[in-house]
Amino acid sequence: MLQSQTSPRREPRRHRVRCWRERADATESGIEHALLKVAIRCYGMFVKKFGRDPGPNEPLFFDPCSDQPVEAEGIELHRQVMEAARSAGVNADMVIRFLKLEERNLSRGIEGRIQR
Repeated sequence: MLQSQTSPRREPRRHRVRCWRERADATESGIEHALLKVAIRCYGMFVKKFGRDPGPNEPLFFDPCSDQPVEAEGIELHRQVMEAARSAGVNADMVIRFLKLEERNLSRGIEGRIQR
């Protein structure tokens, strides 16, 4: 139905996507943005390797030599995080520090690194 020419025009509403993008741009340099980009990258690698989406208890950082999703440990975990961060275009050191994967922690598993 056409709008009559005598009726007042409504001002266009802002699209929700635009508002979301503005908020995302404001925090683009933050850790949330970096972790999201790394997670998206790792999610894609998981799908490429195993041909399916990861389950809720399956690791995004996995052993590339295994036929089943097994969590990567030590140097392999550190390498995957660095590679994913660099390919996503985010600060790899910031992600490594947030995940507490510094060099001194490489010999322990991820459960030992994430302690609160």
